Amino acid sequence: MDARKYLIDAEQLLRFRGLAKRKISQKLRLLFNLYAWLRLVGESTYVLHSYVPSDSFIASLNKNCQVQTPHAGVCSTAEIYERCRRIDTFLDFENSEGDLNIDEPKDRRLEVPDIHLQDSRIAVESLCQQVYGIPETMLSLLSQTTRLANVMETLRNAQNLHIPISDHVWNILQRRSTSLENVINSFRNREFAASIGEDQTSPYRLMVQALNSALVIFFYRRVRQVHPGILGGQVDHVIATLRSWLLLVRNGSPIGPGTLWPMFIAGCEATTKPQRDAILDIVDQAGTQSGLSPFKTARDIMSDVWRRQDEQQVDNIGDPLPTWMDVLKERGLLLMFC
Repeated sequence: MDARKYLIDAEQLLRFRGLAKRKISQKLRLLFNLYAWLRLVGESTYVLHSYVPSDSFIASLNKNCQVQTPHAGVCSTAEIYERCRRIDTFLDFENSEGDLNIDEPKDRRLEVPDIHLQDSRIAVESLCQQVYGIPETMLSLLSQTTRLANVMETLRNAQNLHIPISDHVWNILQRRSTSLENVINSFRNREFAASIGEDQTSPYRLMVQALNSALVIFFYRRVRQVHPGILGGQVDHVIATLRSWLLLVRNGSPIGPGTLWPMFIAGCEATTKPQRDAILDIVDQAGTQSGLSPFKTARDIMSDVWRRQDEQQVDNIGDPLPTWMDVLKERGLLLMFC
């Protein structure tokens, strides 16, 4: 079953039938939010793109990386209509100066068409908080990170194929990477500070903290491609919060096993035996409660990543360590997290 194809088919239906309605009902907004979670989290670990830089990709990138004018962020009605109809591949990059201003309101005309949260500004009528109990900003930053990572991976392939890329494109992408890095870390720290003095043992607060730390890890893995040892502090934080969260579940909370995404993203960067044992224990407990196969698959992927990394540390210590992306590409796998 090609789960990603079904998600793209669902997007086509939403765009051509849902967005065509003159009035977007509460039920339709709810459907958009349910779809957004599945697609954004699914795309974050989808690494089976060819990443071959086509002529159209290079042309589009050069166009989207032009220097911004003061009014470049203002969308015309025609541009908004086009965005409503365009099927999103997560392989495009739009250089917008204002879409990372996470404390500013989003253009209300863009709220519904932006079903993949490509613009990280505040959506007034979002239902993400009510549906999932997490800030929509977190999901939008995940969307932006996935897009940027895919574009940069394609450009790395262009370099390997000796395809010339303009210097201004690299400069724009580096500035974008730095801006996104700053926003993600600031958002994570601000959310953590906001929880001080609140009930930090609530399931909602614990899962939000785990997701935000996993988002930081995800950025440094997909965009910066750092050594996993650098991410140890964030991995420890995910483990600690998820352990506390599981304790609530065992004590009779009606909350389910939660999302697998932060467990997987943090687990694949675990480098020490205590970290790895802790992650496996968390995944096993959540998997036993849910009975869902992705928990077993994630466990298998993480174990394979750790085995390969340990072997390389012995045999080829100077080479880049294998990652979950390498394993998923080799196996041709798409992980879907509920």
